[in-house]
Amino acid sequence: MEATPTTVDERLEIPRLESPRRRVIAIATVVLLMVGAVTAYFVSRRPQDSPYRVTPVTRTSIVKEIRVTGHLELTDEVEVPAPIEGQLVEVFVEPGDQVENGQLLAQLDEGSAQMAVDVSRAELEVARARIAEAEAAVQRAKQALERTERLAEKGLASERVLEIARSETAKARAALQAARAERSAAQRRLSLRSLERKRTSIVAPRAGLVLEVPPRTGMIVGPRNRLFRIGAPVEEMHVRAPIGEADIGEVVVGQGAKFEVPTYPGKVFEATVKHISPDPKVEYGAIFYDVTLKTSNPERVLLPGMTAQVRIKVAEVDDVLAVREASLRFTPEGAPSAPARTRVWRVESTKLEEVAVEPGLSDGAMTEVRPTEPESLRINDKIAIGLALNDDNAAAAPSLSLRGHRQ
Repeated sequence: MEATPTTVDERLEIPRLESPRRRVIAIATVVLLMVGAVTAYFVSRRPQDSPYRVTPVTRTSIVKEIRVTGHLELTDEVEVPAPIEGQLVEVFVEPGDQVENGQLLAQLDEGSAQMAVDVSRAELEVARARIAEAEAAVQRAKQALERTERLAEKGLASERVLEIARSETAKARAALQAARAERSAAQRRLSLRSLERKRTSIVAPRAGLVLEVPPRTGMIVGPRNRLFRIGAPVEEMHVRAPIGEADIGEVVVGQGAKFEVPTYPGKVFEATVKHISPDPKVEYGAIFYDVTLKTSNPERVLLPGMTAQVRIKVAEVDDVLAVREASLRFTPEGAPSAPARTRVWRVESTKLEEVAVEPGLSDGAMTEVRPTEPESLRINDKIAIGLALNDDNAAAAPSLSLRGHRQ
């Protein structure tokens, strides 16, 4: 059986949408295709890159602080020598110990002190014997002088013999005076040695922290030898910090400060400026002044020598317009000259608009700004801080149209 041939028009004939339902489906399909095409266009379209790095204008608080590195110290310290000369036989404390006023630190050999007393007592006996001998010599010289004078009256003794007798009498009296002086000196030495015998114990002259002790026992020590160093109690301590000459004018006695130590990360300690040294110190050509801050240490967690990261608050403003400090230092190529830090550049597409401002307090990163024209600067305005980097995601800076003018 042969098939009935069909024409080209018959093969391409589009079926008629006689049903209303089919028409709705077809229209919906076309709409969806168009929405998808538009969405794909906007999604795939790359926004125009800005040639600038920008930062927004914000309203915030700014605190200016001086930040320096210092070290903890005791408020003062005393040196303790041996009260008398003698042999050190025992030490009762170690560095880091807390001691009270009058507490026993070390002991000297009492035998040496007793021996010194015995020697002094013997010297005193010798001095007394010399006095007796000198008194006897004076008595003999006086008697010899009296005999010589009687003989001279009778013409039996020459003038020269008489002078010799008188001289011997004077010498005997001088020897007696010397013996008596020696006895007085021996008595004083005996009293001193007797007192020293009671001072063989070395005690703390104040309460505080032991910083240094003798390296060993058995050595001979005396009043010229420093044996111990005792610092003030650690409940009150000092922080010594060098402040540069550019900042020292903003520091005053009584100013509050805060500091941290690496030993206790995140723990903040309070301090107060106590003293500002007028004596400058030069390090690598820079001038610094030592500032002493006092701090309380009731828990005794702070120790001498610890490093302190100090922050001294010198000024603060609240609820002010602020920009990054870098934006005040940015000047685009071709811009008219102006005093430093007196303008910022607001970004509008690829154009810049100059906004005159008066800078205020700065913490080094953010700076307070006051526009010379009210309402010329608003929160969230984009301010240029520099050109964008020339990489795959940033466009090169075009020739700019600078708008705005300075008053």
